[in-house]
Order: sequence, then structure tokens, then C-alpha cells
Amino acid sequence: MVELGQKELLVIAYLRKNARMRLTQLSRFTHIPVSTLYDQIARRYNNVISKYTILIDFAKLNYGTRVTVMLRVQKEEKKALEGFLFHHSHVNSLYKINNGYDFMVDVVFSSLFHFEQFIDHIEARFPILETRCYHVIEDLKREEFLAQPLPSLSNSRQKSSWIREKKSPSMVEHLSPVDDSSCHAPHVPRLSPPPSPHSSQTKDPPAAEPSPKEQE
Repeated sequence: MVELGQKELLVIAYLRKNARMRLTQLSRFTHIPVSTLYDQIARRYNNVISKYTILIDFAKLNYGTRVTVMLRVQKEEKKALEGFLFHHSHVNSLYKINNGYDFMVDVVFSSLFHFEQFIDHIEARFPILETRCYHVIEDLKREEFLAQPLPSLSNSRQKSSWIREKKSPSMVEHLSPVDDSSCHAPHVPRLSPPPSPHSSQTKDPPAAEPSPKEQE
């Protein structure tokens, strides 16, 4: 376990927002010398940062079918199913969970047809006891934990533009539940975008009262 101080958490927050940020820019935002930042990132954060990666808009690459699948399998086949899912090219994320299920899988496909083939193959190859699917309609928030400095970590001089910009207040994805036992041909309702808030009308400020000299 690694315990980080406030300044170190501030560095993590900036790197979470932009992992390609130059050390000179990071030093300007955090008021930490470049030499200190270089040493911290090379040594102190080596066991904290797992991977430098990017977030992809899969729909723009023609992978518009994204589904979260929860699976429960017979106990003796857990390891085999875990290995199959871990090495499958369309599995984006894999989690071991509890409360009635063994795995939660985030999969990405180009079409619903290919996703159904994936489910059919799993059910034919492994003794699946229960399957539940949730089709992701829209990403509202991704990888944002520890990506915003806490108020106590940043003052007015340290606030950059990305600190002031705020996304949707919701912290969950839109998930469309499917039938408890089936993952085939789900009916996915379309969500209309939220109405834009009306701009508030500002009133003209009241005219200033004349000074005593002007009244004379």
C-alpha cells in the first residue's frame, strides 16, 4: 500500500486528466520543481500507475455494440471461463464479482449479431448457470476518479481550464436492462438528449443615485 500526500495526489490528478502533459507544464500547475517531479514519477509513482493508455470512442470505429455481461458458471469451470474471457479479443474489461455472479464482462462488437454469436459460443462451451446483459447506451463518465484535484489541493492560482470545466453530474452509464435470463435480441430504448437549460435573463442594474454635489 502506497500513501500519497496532498501534493502527490495533485500530480496524480493532472496525469489522470492528461498523461502526456510535459513536466514543465505539470511543474507550473503544481508548483513542484521539474527535477522533483521526474524523480517522483520514476520512483514514487512506479507502483501506483498501472498503464499509460487512451480512451477510445468505439462507435466512431464502427464498434457501436457495447454490452456489460454478468455470468454465473459452475464452480469447477470458473478458471476455464476466466481464461477464455481474459484472452478474447472483444473483451474490453473483465471483473470477478459476487452477489450471485462470478464475472462481469465489458464487451465491444460491431453489431448485435456478432454479440449474439459470442453469447451462443459461451453457452455452448461452458456450463453457464445464469446470464444477464446490459447494453450501454451512452458513456456519461469514464475514468474520472482522482482526475479532479480536491478543493484543498488546489488554490485559485493552480486552477487550470480543465478544473473549471465540468461534465455531466451523473456518475453512472445509461444501462438498458435485458430479460433476466436472455441476452438475445434485446429491445434497447433510445434515450432523448436532456433539454438544454434556458438561459437566465439578466436585468439591467438600477441607475446610481446622484451624489449630493450633483443635486446642488
